[in-house]
Amino acid sequence: MKIEIQCFYFLTLLILPIYAATAVGGKSGGGGGVLVGGWQPIKNVTEPHVTEIGDFAVEEYNKESKSQLTFLSVVKGETQVVAVG
Repeated sequence: MKIEIQCFYFLTLLILPIYAATAVGGKSGGGGGVLVGGWQPIKNVTEPHVTEIGDFAVEEYNKESKSQLTFLSVVKGETQVVAVG
């Protein structure tokens, strides 16, 4: 259980910045845009880009922890829009 929780946090920390960099949206100016810093659900967790990131995260986790976890799928995810200055 502890390894699963650690893997979940590792995946979250790895996926969010990468997915946020590719998110479509802009700064919120009251015009219905995406709120910078706000969390948005990943609409399609079966998208190849998302599953590739998940697989990479598990491989890296296994290297660091000498584990033998196997990536199966992404069940749920969120992305955060960040301001680019």
